[in-house]
Amino acid sequence: MRTLKNPVERLPKESFHVVVFSLLLSYFPSPYQRWICCQKAHELLQLNGLLLIVTPDSSHQNKHAKMVTSWKEGIEALGFKRCTYVKDTHLHYMAFRKVKLKQPRYTLDVGPDNLYIPQDFSEESDESVFCDSFNASKFDNDDVSDTFNELPGGDEEEWFLI
Repeated sequence: MRTLKNPVERLPKESFHVVVFSLLLSYFPSPYQRWICCQKAHELLQLNGLLLIVTPDSSHQNKHAKMVTSWKEGIEALGFKRCTYVKDTHLHYMAFRKVKLKQPRYTLDVGPDNLYIPQDFSEESDESVFCDSFNASKFDNDDVSDTFNELPGGDEEEWFLI
């Protein structure tokens, strides 16, 4: 960040009307990190400000209903009130309004663990594309190449460094 001319190191508290987490929270590796992110949103929002959350879900309509209810309870424990919820085919849309200036202390009943995702309980270690043991098939490579070909100038040789 020191190479940037004007890096943003702090944001003023209670000065934003809206904070948007679009496809963000479910990519944090732990419920605690999701909790901290929502706490920061609470600090930044003015009273009655909106926290908008979009999170993915590739399952059928009610498979993750318990998770969504748990998120609602957890985020409301931070001083928000959910005002809207919509389940789309592959997404959850949630809108929360900041209703308390100070964040209440969380209890044993409600806290960071409320912001879980199903993958938090997975004991399988997923293969990563960032390790040497990941073997992409010829189909995977061709599929990626075809996708890049759809970009403007995608048929040029310089796009591919494979």
